[in-house]
Amino acid sequence: MKTGQRLLLIGYSLLMISVVVMFALVMCGVFGADRIAEFISAIRSNAFFTVCAVAVAVLLIVICFSMMFLCTGKAAAASTVIKSTEHGVIRVSVDSINSIALKTVKKLAYVRDCRVNTRVEEAGLTVLVRVALVNDTVIPEATTEIQQGVKSELESIVGLQVAGVPILVDNSIVPQN
Repeated sequence: MKTGQRLLLIGYSLLMISVVVMFALVMCGVFGADRIAEFISAIRSNAFFTVCAVAVAVLLIVICFSMMFLCTGKAAAASTVIKSTEHGVIRVSVDSINSIALKTVKKLAYVRDCRVNTRVEEAGLTVLVRVALVNDTVIPEATTEIQQGVKSELESIVGLQVAGVPILVDNSIVPQN
């Protein structure tokens, strides 16, 4: 949740607390019905106060709708993968998984450059590989070797199930510095 959203939530919560306290005071008889009627008639008799009251009401409606949809944003991508063992929990960062896969792919002679992105899914890891190959490379053989190599390397080193290794052969990749 961003800072602005947190401040909005705090302000809205404080407003709701004050409304509930005022309601409780009215129900306990601290403020009588005649005092409330006088307050409302005073607001209605002055145009400036009426406009301010309507503006506050519209603002509260907007805040209410924004609060309803505040937490419906896109879920953040997982930054670690968790594996439970009999000795405890092991956390492996997605960056580490990407690094292992990148090293595995780059050590192949026919790979000019590559990019790796890992998604954590229920079925296991999906390692997306975008690769630039040397000219005259047989693509089906190269991609099969890359897929098998990344899958076996990650499963043996990290110990997590690799669900798939989709590959995009893209010779327009700009080499990384």
